[in-house]
Amino acid sequence: MSRWRVQLLGGFGLWRDETVLAHRFETDSARALFAWLCLNAGKPARRDTLAALLWPDKRQAAALSALRTALARIRRALGDADDVVQA
Repeated sequence: MSRWRVQLLGGFGLWRDETVLAHRFETDSARALFAWLCLNAGKPARRDTLAALLWPDKRQAAALSALRTALARIRRALGDADDVVQA
């Protein structure tokens, strides 16, 4: 099993074993969503709630689309992370 390290204060950082992964996150919204998910690990979250939280200025359909995009970016950034990614 991999060893993960996440830094949320003093700048965003993410490491898997000794490999730096933070640069793989393509957008601030993907980083913000990942941070929220880390801070709320193990708690269920509704997609519409997350979309409204992260994109309050968008209509629901657009916010949900942005959420799907951010989730896809997180999955890409994490790579083969079946041991930690659940959706």
